Amino acid sequence: MPNTRIASHHGAPTLFINDQPVFAAEYWPGWGPPETEQQREEYGRAGQLSLHIYNTAIFSETWVVPGKYDFSHLEGKFQKFVEVDSEATFHIRMSIEAPQWWRDAHPEECELLEDGTRFAQSYASQRWREEAADLIRAYVGFLRSAWIGERVIAYHPCAATSQEWGTYSAMYDQCSDYSDPMQRHFRKWLRDQYGDDGTLREAWSDDAVTLETASVPSPEIQRACGRYSFRDPVADRRAIDYLRCFNELVADDIIHFCRTVKEACNYQNIVGVFYGYLMELAWNAGFFYRAESYPFSAYARSGHLALKKLLESEVVDFFSSPLSYGFRHIGGDAPFMTLHDSIKAHGKIYFAEDDCRSHLTGVTDQNYGAPKVASDAVAIYRRNFANTLCRSSAIWWLGGEAAASTLDEDLRSCLADLVQIGQASLRLDRSSASQIAVVVDDRSLLYEGFRKDLDWSAIYLQRHFGLARCGAPYDVWLLDDVVDGVAPAYKMYLFLNAWLVDPEQREGLRASALKDGALAVWIYACGITDGTDFGGDLVGDLTGIQMHQEDFIWGREAVIANYEHPITRNLPASTHWGTPADVGPSFEVTDDQAVVLGVVVTGNGRCEPGIAYKEMKDWKSLYVGAPNIPANVLREITRFAGVHIYSEQDDVLYANPCFVGLHTVKGGKKTISLPSPRPVYDVYGRRQMARAPVERFADEVEARGTRLYYLGHGSDLGM
Repeated sequence: MPNTRIASHHGAPTLFINDQPVFAAEYWPGWGPPETEQQREEYGRAGQLSLHIYNTAIFSETWVVPGKYDFSHLEGKFQKFVEVDSEATFHIRMSIEAPQWWRDAHPEECELLEDGTRFAQSYASQRWREEAADLIRAYVGFLRSAWIGERVIAYHPCAATSQEWGTYSAMYDQCSDYSDPMQRHFRKWLRDQYGDDGTLREAWSDDAVTLETASVPSPEIQRACGRYSFRDPVADRRAIDYLRCFNELVADDIIHFCRTVKEACNYQNIVGVFYGYLMELAWNAGFFYRAESYPFSAYARSGHLALKKLLESEVVDFFSSPLSYGFRHIGGDAPFMTLHDSIKAHGKIYFAEDDCRSHLTGVTDQNYGAPKVASDAVAIYRRNFANTLCRSSAIWWLGGEAAASTLDEDLRSCLADLVQIGQASLRLDRSSASQIAVVVDDRSLLYEGFRKDLDWSAIYLQRHFGLARCGAPYDVWLLDDVVDGVAPAYKMYLFLNAWLVDPEQREGLRASALKDGALAVWIYACGITDGTDFGGDLVGDLTGIQMHQEDFIWGREAVIANYEHPITRNLPASTHWGTPADVGPSFEVTDDQAVVLGVVVTGNGRCEPGIAYKEMKDWKSLYVGAPNIPANVLREITRFAGVHIYSEQDDVLYANPCFVGLHTVKGGKKTISLPSPRPVYDVYGRRQMARAPVERFADEVEARGTRLYYLGHGSDLGM
């Protein structure tokens, strides 16, 4: 049996197979084995490119009735892979979603939506947990008893919408889960949380509620938002508690199933899940199906808001997600959906699922940013790989007729090159070169309403359009990891959504991040609640800049009004940004010791001081009252923080100690500044650009192109 594990290698978590480090590049040809001659040829060519790990799935057709499984078809299916690639190994997605016969037999164990619909199994169903665990044991046991087990690299338990542990109800604005299993689980959670009726009554401000009678909040209570864009930490406590309970339950289920897999394979293989989409879930079903623009977000009801539990679990080895769906075409950055740097810091690896469609899609599938010509497809795959390489992560490519088919000469040559580069990179420094920490908080998302207003700009668009083009690499962290000192020190911290910062976290930030001259950038309402109180005074306490709160809801547009400060003096007079979405409350900077850099324009054209800088004793504070800071403004902020700027030209950029990636829409002469003198080698172009160390170099880059520069000699990479 192969022994697979994740261990640190040259500064980053790395896949080890039988104690040898491996660049984890996989091929995902679809859901099953090669059946047609065309599929056999494609899979065989993937093997020739050293893509011997096949990401494949055998779903719940193996689960026939309780305690009975049909594995008779499995050996033949896996054998078809080996027939076309004798070195084939497998990353196996295992569906533990309850099949339809199970739902029909146990409707009381299924999720109950607000409209009375029964959907899939309830996450609180003990019957499902036990029977799905039995399925896992039987499935893994069968594989290990057959020759297949000798080729398994990873197990990947999957459930829920798209097998990604996200809930159907979150995507379609359905409040849930009103099933009996969830009602019982919620009461148990409340008992563990509060201990007795008196404490619960005080927390909920309800003299009648008891631990025996408390129930999943009604849709009206779940949708209530007592503080405009935010839930009131007291009046809306029922909904906050339930949403937290639900998200923690999903994480507990995942840990349960990952532990089951680990035990079944005798801890010899890595196990992981799709999870932690904290940079992505501002959308809903309408985004994917091009339906009407539904005004709600999937975040709070997704089940993905308990990342810390999984990061700290010893049975979860890897996380994965598709690349962001927001902007995959030429000019986009296709970032990861989850918090890759927190994942790496906890000794786990991240797999980027590059399921971008290529020029081969034709007219059948224009979703996912599919390009029209091969040159664009190659530029996109190279860009996605540069991101993965610079972040020292793993990757798998979707093959098939509409994606990275190895039957296409351009794509086959591209993939062969990427695999070779990835393998060579294992000899190099794979740590981070970022001096910017982008900080996201999952618990804060429980304190927002369901509307798709604030986070679409504060997280989703900020990442795609501002951060991607600011000219400096950035790391992405969970707030808890910054508070707890898991994250290293950075020159700049950008807090995107730290609405909830409790007293202990405030002290933790002061000890771990707000020191040594670091610049903290706070977006809009960071610190607005500490879990008990709510308001502008708490924003002022966290940011160090005094605020006046006005209970008003409207769009927010930031405009620079002071061009004398180092942050603003090089910006054009037309500089502005913000969101047209109605958000509230509103804040006005009232601190006499702060330097006001700009105003926020709200209702009736009111201009309130809303961008302000203040020097604290050991750190610097910048409050920005509107989300979605543009790239050129971010660049000036990062420059002021002392962050090294690689590029001034608004191109998508990635960098680590050994590589710089650049993706362009506009062609021309591109200049890259390096933190220290280094030789420079154009990896994709196979040309040594500078043999002697240089601090700056220029390259003529075509429009719609991608470059990957190695900061050394090509011979180091075997090129």
